[in-house]
Amino acid sequence: MVSDNSWKYSPSSITFNSIYGGEDEDARITSSWKPVVIQKGPRGVLRQQIAQPVKMMEYFGVKSRHQLTPQQIAKASNAKHPIPAGTFVLDMGQNLAGFPQIKVSGKAGQQVRLYLSETLTAQGTCNQKQSGSPYYLNYTLSGKGEKASDGKRIETWHPHFTYYGYRYIQVEGAVMKGDENPDGKPVIEDIQSCFVYNSAAKIGSFECSNPMF
Repeated sequence: MVSDNSWKYSPSSITFNSIYGGEDEDARITSSWKPVVIQKGPRGVLRQQIAQPVKMMEYFGVKSRHQLTPQQIAKASNAKHPIPAGTFVLDMGQNLAGFPQIKVSGKAGQQVRLYLSETLTAQGTCNQKQSGSPYYLNYTLSGKGEKASDGKRIETWHPHFTYYGYRYIQVEGAVMKGDENPDGKPVIEDIQSCFVYNSAAKIGSFECSNPMF
């Protein structure tokens, strides 16, 4: 495949991404195509990848939920990370390398922020001291998701250019489906952890009577 001056480009709705810092996406940003500028291509030889691709291979739902108290929020908040009221933490029951996928409803411009971690602090918040911080995911709603039977517009999102080792998800700026929502926050209709790894075919297995293994 060879590009030429007939190609066009457009800014992405992904406004930030980092393997070490997370990802921000603003779903309100729409395509605005412009002509490309021809540049010299990189040197070298393009070779076909022979390894199997990394894919979303397994999915895990919420095992339990902990609503942070005002006292816990006050103790855990600091100037760099003021934790908003209503924040809660989800235990996905499985430590994995991957990312969350959410189904969310709300108004255009509302934002959901997710912090991930393998362990929790004494206050019950996500602890990223061992795994690298700050790492979080921001999603800004477009308000134009798929229409559900109750009339809500449901948007499905997960990050595309980052992953993290985690078990816990700290949700800020949203409520879970079924919660009271006097402030009109975005509603997490569903959330799951996506376990990503090499998609090579399974060729063997191991079983043992010892539960440790």
